[in-house]
Amino acid sequence: MKNIWRKMRDCWLDFWEDDELDMDKKHLSQHDKCSLLYGGFMIEVATFGLFSIGIIAGNIWTNHQNQKDKNIQCLSPAKMYEN
Repeated sequence: MKNIWRKMRDCWLDFWEDDELDMDKKHLSQHDKCSLLYGGFMIEVATFGLFSIGIIAGNIWTNHQNQKDKNIQCLSPAKMYEN
């Protein structure tokens, strides 16, 4: 188990290796990686927020429609049988 954690730590440190002096630019710099992770996180948060707002708005609208239908049904139950 120790070897697995050590390998994971080494991979993590290699990923975040600071390469400001690397002129070959074979991989992204630390700043670029942080920017991409932050951007991805912000897109996820925005998407989750928009979906949540949509679900909440749909629930409110459905509750309003159900309440309106319930009030109409209570006020005039005889109209249901006229059709």
